[in-house]
Amino acid sequence: MVLCSRFDTIEIQCQLLNMHRILSFILFLAFGSAQAQMETFMDTKGHISGFGGPYIGFGEMAGGLSVFRGMGGGLLVDGFFIGGILEVSVSKAPVEDGDYIAGMFSGGLWSGYSFLNQKKIHPYISLKSAISSLTIQEKADFENSFSDNALLVHPEAGVEFNITRVVRVVFALGYRQVLFANDLPFHIDQKDFGGPSGCLTLRMGGFGPRPTKEPPTSDVQSR
Repeated sequence: MVLCSRFDTIEIQCQLLNMHRILSFILFLAFGSAQAQMETFMDTKGHISGFGGPYIGFGEMAGGLSVFRGMGGGLLVDGFFIGGILEVSVSKAPVEDGDYIAGMFSGGLWSGYSFLNQKKIHPYISLKSAISSLTIQEKADFENSFSDNALLVHPEAGVEFNITRVVRVVFALGYRQVLFANDLPFHIDQKDFGGPSGCLTLRMGGFGPRPTKEPPTSDVQSR
């Protein structure tokens, strides 16, 4: 167990700033990929494009309610997608002697599938697998903090809504599980960082081919 200040307020702000910069770049690549691929790949061989977007959720972490926020993007092939995420989650830590907070900063892979994805409302599943930095920190003393690395595994299942051709919204329930954390203080176990979750995700990208203009019918041509 080592005292450190790696997760103090200044560094949290820097991590959040870097996360938004990186994921803004992911979104830029996703939309660029969507536009380019949609003009060159035909549905007969599978529609290939890109997507990106933010998400926010609620779950149980360290014995309290946790709010987690993240963004991600990746490659989209029909209903299947694979890409990456960056995520930050914070909650109150269950420490009797003192006022502590628990935090996680995670980055890793994101994959999933949308069943019957051309329907307005359809089933959706996904799996987030990320390397995480776990920290227990005293609010009154930023120097008094404890950190460890772990693996975050977060499967989800829910419903996806096709808002427009390029915008989709997902409501999903899941379970967050933390593995390989073994250096946490105050008798806090890695199991305390897992639990049920609910998540709202906004996905933006090239989910379908561009609409094509139908040639005029013979009735129209004869007029």
